Amino acid sequence: MRKRIFAALATALAVAATAAAAPQQGPPRLLGLRVSNGGTPFAGDTPWLTTVSPNGDAFRDRALFRFALNRPATVEVRVVATDEVRRPVKTIWSTRRQFGAGPHTIAWRPAR
Repeated sequence: MRKRIFAALATALAVAATAAAAPQQGPPRLLGLRVSNGGTPFAGDTPWLTTVSPNGDAFRDRALFRFALNRPATVEVRVVATDEVRRPVKTIWSTRRQFGAGPHTIAWRPAR
C-alpha cells in the first residue's frame, strides 16, 4: 500500500532577513512560491500542495519547492504529513537555509 505524503507551503514557509540586510529595506519578499512533485500532479494537487509517493519508481518520489527572493534571506521549509482527515498534521521534515537574491529550488526526497 502506498502512503500519500503531502508537502504544504501555505503557512509553513517563513522568510527572515539575514544579518547583512539593511533595516530600512523592510523584510525580504518571497516571490513565485510553488511546490510540485516533479511529474504529473495527483488529483487535488495545487501550486501549494503536492502529493509525494516515495516508492522508488522515479514518479512522484520528491517534492520541489520553487521560489525567488528579492534579496538575501533565510528560508525555512516544513513538510507536513496527513494520512487521515481527522488526525492533526505532523511536521516530518524541515530545513532552514540561507539564499541570495534570485530563483531557488529546495528538493525533499523522503525515504521509502
